Amino acid sequence: MDAEQQQQQPGNSEQSPLLGGPGDATQQDKPLYYNFIIGTGVVAQAGAWILAAIVWGAVFSNDLILFSAHPLLNSAAVLFFIQAILILQPTHTAKQKKQGTYTHAALNNVALLAAVAGLVVIDREP
Repeated sequence: MDAEQQQQQPGNSEQSPLLGGPGDATQQDKPLYYNFIIGTGVVAQAGAWILAAIVWGAVFSNDLILFSAHPLLNSAAVLFFIQAILILQPTHTAKQKKQGTYTHAALNNVALLAAVAGLVVIDREP
């Protein structure tokens, strides 16, 4: 197969999207929580939860000190930020976008609170 034939096959050109074509990961008529696992959401979820498990496992496998809250809160913030991104991306209709926007904002607010709390904890260390 020559280079021209390879370019004509879907997914083989430099312009092909890495995460699927347009419309591959849309919500369609499914509930909002389905957005957490649609498309490559499963890969993002796996990475986020593995990261959180590693951090939390490392923290809880040692004696807890005041600083222990810093990695716990920051990893929780990352986890919530990822959930906020995943919930909004595949929305399709106006109703889904509105519902997704409210959920996205709520998850972002929780993540921001966790991140700020993680920062404040290290500032309060004696």
